[in-house]
Formats: sequence, structure tokens, C-alpha cells
Amino acid sequence: MKIYKLRDIGSLIRRNIKIQDDKEYRQLTIKMNNEGICFREEKLGFEIGVKNQSEVHTNDLVFSRIDIRNGAIGFVPEELDGAVVGNDFPVFQLKNNINHKYLDWCFKTKDFREQSIALSAGATNRKKMKRDNFLNLQIPLPNENIQTEIVQKIAELNLKVESIKQFCTKLNDDIVNLRNIMLNRIFEGKIKFLLD
Repeated sequence: MKIYKLRDIGSLIRRNIKIQDDKEYRQLTIKMNNEGICFREEKLGFEIGVKNQSEVHTNDLVFSRIDIRNGAIGFVPEELDGAVVGNDFPVFQLKNNINHKYLDWCFKTKDFREQSIALSAGATNRKKMKRDNFLNLQIPLPNENIQTEIVQKIAELNLKVESIKQFCTKLNDDIVNLRNIMLNRIFEGKIKFLLD
């Protein structure tokens, strides 16, 4: 499978906006551990301390310069189209023919996490990813048909994993219930023990 740098499959963009004091702006945040992008809060312009903001659109890729090494990267969902982000949340726009779900799985791999850690620099708790380093992160990228197949296989695997988890939860509940039933029967004298 061919390896590509992110700079080969898209580019960093910036849609600068002028923050107006009397206008409301939706802000987003990126969860760590690859849990995606979500709504943070809505503020009036005068409440936003950093006036240098950028607008994002559906399917833009956004990452946290500080926490990409902790899995803070994801695609903007449709409901957050038009939200704003500050400088520490760069926006990346992909070229065509790249399956977003495939790429999202790439970001969850050990290899991508290790690259993100290695390319972040600074003080221990404030390491940041430079934009150019982000563009040098590498991912395996097969053709679009293979990307789709991989996404389907992962979806099938996830269904099996969820089924096993549900089975294990039910089994654990059954074991606890069985223990409680046995305890009750013992103390009710319904189960006798032979004592030496």
C-alpha cells in the first residue's frame, strides 16, 4: 500500500472572519481519543477574547495543535457548518477521492498517534504540532475502492465486537444474579451444607 504525506492529499486553508461584537458565533471543540468534533458553545462576538477566528465547513478536517498527539482530530459534522475556530485549530481540506471514514480510521491507528507525538514539540504539557509538521504526517492510502472495502470490513468487525461486549455484559449480569440467588437460598435454609 502506498504511503502519502498529508500535504499530498490536501491543504491547510483559512477562512478568516471578522468577529463582530453583536453577532453570535458557534464554537466547536475536538474531543481527545479520536471521539470527533462537537459543539462547544455559542457566544456573542464581544465575549470572544481572541478575535482572530476562522470559519469551518462540513467535512473540513480540523485538529488541535496541542492535542493531536492525544487523538484530537476529526471532520466537521454538518450541524457545525459555519462554526468558528481559533489559531490552535487549523483547518485542512482534502482533495477528492478520499474516503473520510477511511481517513478517520487511519487517525486512530498506533502509527498515526506515534507520528503525532514525535512531530509535536515544546514544553512537556504544551507540546504543539507545527502546521508544516502536520503536512508531513503519513498515512497508507490505497485506491478508493480498497478504502471503501476497508471501511466496510471495519464496520463488520465493530458489529461483532459490540455483539461480544453485549454477550459478556449479559453473562456477567447472569453470574451476579446466580450468586445472589444462591446466597438467598443458603440463608433461607433451602440449600443445606454438610458440616464436618
